[in-house]
Amino acid sequence: MTARTALLFPGQGGYAPGALAALAGESRQVLPVLQAVDEVAAEYGHDTISSLLVEESADAADELARSDPARLDLAIFACSVAVHHVLLDSGRTVDVLVGHSLGEIAALTAAGVFTVADGARVVAERAAAFTRRKPPDGGMISLGLDEARTAHLLAALATWRVEIAAVNAPTQTVVSGPTDELTAVEAATVAVGIPSRWLSAPYPFHNAMLEPVAAAFAQAVAGIPVRRPRTRVYSPIALRPYRADTDVLAELVSHLARPVRFAEAVRRLHADGVTAFVECGAGRVLTGLVTRGLSGVDTESPLTSSMPRARSSAQQPAAVPVQRPAAEKPTAPESPDSRTATMPAGDALLETLRQEYADALGYPAEVFVDEADLEADLGVDSLKQVEIFARLRKRFDLPAPPDGRQISAYRTLPAVANGLRELAADTPATR
Repeated sequence: MTARTALLFPGQGGYAPGALAALAGESRQVLPVLQAVDEVAAEYGHDTISSLLVEESADAADELARSDPARLDLAIFACSVAVHHVLLDSGRTVDVLVGHSLGEIAALTAAGVFTVADGARVVAERAAAFTRRKPPDGGMISLGLDEARTAHLLAALATWRVEIAAVNAPTQTVVSGPTDELTAVEAATVAVGIPSRWLSAPYPFHNAMLEPVAAAFAQAVAGIPVRRPRTRVYSPIALRPYRADTDVLAELVSHLARPVRFAEAVRRLHADGVTAFVECGAGRVLTGLVTRGLSGVDTESPLTSSMPRARSSAQQPAAVPVQRPAAEKPTAPESPDSRTATMPAGDALLETLRQEYADALGYPAEVFVDEADLEADLGVDSLKQVEIFARLRKRFDLPAPPDGRQISAYRTLPAVANGLRELAADTPATR
């Protein structure tokens, strides 16, 4: 079977301040994309997008999600399209494009279905529809459960407006709904020890609550030109490629109220011969999900090239991270007295954590640089984070965290180290 490459276009989670700062000075492909999106942003009364992507001091995703979600969406779109242009200019061979949620608009733009300007207009109209038909307050929570267990949990809680919004990996399901019902879901997960985390999402995406928004979106984009795709585009929502006769705009409109089945899409693409997945976003959100569901594939994130490439095939050079299926992940041997070892001080604790995470995940220790986001950059899901943290508590004979503390909130190794020190001092966490 011929090996194939898929480019992945992220939605929420595909932005970081100054993500294109280095690339903008190195590639002639970046600035034209930013200029085109800036011009569309101005059409809709928004500030420039380029400043978010070339200035490292720009607002973070959480702040933009609260104060200017339309601008955040345009930045995510611009970043992904720019990276795609750079990859093509470098001679990269691409077989299929895959967008996650909002990222599907960028994937279609990369395929030539929309011009960069028209793709940005689709994104802007999508965001504007939320203003014209504002949905009830709500959001999204990521759960460390598979789809079936998530469905059972929601049924047991009778949270009727909370729906499965995305199935991203074998043990990561995202739910969306109104804030009050999501709060009840979160409380239940804390009570039974299920990892959960609120996402930086301003609305309850992929939920039937958004049908009025979808209607407004449909009306606004009706006249935007659509072309036949130059490259195959596979939809994780429809679980099929876009065809020549697909009503692209109607498909995008329907996505607001339909779940994303990313894990199943990746599995099907792999069965069709895709063995390399490249992320066209600011982090490793999607490639991290890929390695949690598949073995024997290569993953790459060009904008995080300062970190080693994540790969999951069994035979790789020692300097490359290896992601194995859960049953094969190596576990560091535990000596009888290791559970009561003295916790190191200062940088020595960080080095201990680096090795602990490397042993648990099969990555080389040098991957775990201090600034790396454990989930977004390295694909460490919240369930694995809880498992490793519990092992560290046992090793250093530390008490359990106070009720309600979310271990997944420790996003970097220094944050994990601080969490352990707080337990050792028996003081409340400050996060």
